[in-house]
Amino acid sequence: MLLAPAMREGTPALSHWNKETMLGSHVDLLNGRLRVYGLPWQGAATTRTMEGIAQALEAARTEEEAAGIEYRVLMMHTGVDSVVPRIQGLPTMAQFQPLHPYVDYLALGHVHKPYEFDGWMYNPGSTETWGAEESAWDDRGYYFVEIETSDPERIIDPKKQARYHHATHLVSKRRPFVRHELRVDGLNEPNAVYE
Repeated sequence: MLLAPAMREGTPALSHWNKETMLGSHVDLLNGRLRVYGLPWQGAATTRTMEGIAQALEAARTEEEAAGIEYRVLMMHTGVDSVVPRIQGLPTMAQFQPLHPYVDYLALGHVHKPYEFDGWMYNPGSTETWGAEESAWDDRGYYFVEIETSDPERIIDPKKQARYHHATHLVSKRRPFVRHELRVDGLNEPNAVYE
């Protein structure tokens, strides 16, 4: 199931996922109490799309409450700028903030390094190693998330929003990543490597 809002004049349009057309921005689970939204990779349009989806989520809030939605997850194929210095052009922490009033759990995925921020933004890291830099990040994996809306877990700072989830980061087993060094200094011809 690919969750993706239809784009109308550059603005995301929210609609229930339809199993006949296989299109839609969200699916309701747990008897309609949990709504999961999805946003695939948007590239250079990510920050503009985030602004639009924040506006769409604000407009949908009354309908969600009337429908009995208690908890909202947004899955996005993007990451937070500057988590990995060489990866640039991703949204900044400030650009994610307009989503916060409308999203209880933000599941990110693009940057392979694990991180979490503010008790609502989570990126587990990749389950496999895709490059030499990643081999140093031993704590990559996935999250096991428990949601309980009737008995919220309070965070330490009472001025912050109440959480209704407990996210446990689990490290996945990965195939070994091996680096071999082949010294070629002093060789004048490519075929000398094979001799």
